[in-house]
Amino acid sequence: MRENKFRGKCTNEHYREFGQWVFGGIFECERYTVITVEDRYDGSLYEPPHSYLEDIEVNPETVGQYTGLLDKNSVEIYDGDIVKVEHSYADWGNTGKIFNKPRRSYGGEEYTRDYDLARCYKYYRNYKVEFNVVKQTLEIRNGSDCHALTCHFIRAHKVDVIGNIYDNPELIEISK
Repeated sequence: MRENKFRGKCTNEHYREFGQWVFGGIFECERYTVITVEDRYDGSLYEPPHSYLEDIEVNPETVGQYTGLLDKNSVEIYDGDIVKVEHSYADWGNTGKIFNKPRRSYGGEEYTRDYDLARCYKYYRNYKVEFNVVKQTLEIRNGSDCHALTCHFIRAHKVDVIGNIYDNPELIEISK
């Protein structure tokens, strides 16, 4: 189950700088979308430190929920983020004899075996993070290229948050 934490871009200059990201709980109605943020007051000579809740109106098109996952740098991943994923593949067509490794048979007789090693290549692709409502799964998608986003996938592919679709739409190139 995903944590109920959201983010959105502020639309009211009175509370925050216009376009600044705010994080917290969410309330939606017909006319506006509000994210409730916990702010802290450090106190003064006459007033003790305390915290209070502040409702900030946000653009509903920019609202994204926290996925409950962290990237390789422990950055929270939200719906609408763009992540860079490391892929690797082996080119088995260009293999060559690399080394001989001594082995022992069951009879104690030593022999060597030739090992072929493929050339390994790495490449990177950017994906958009989204929640698939039909499958109830978290996915990353770039055109028709789609993968389930799990903790194992993040570790295996060194997933890194590099932006989001609202601030950095140029980072997502749709591959065919």
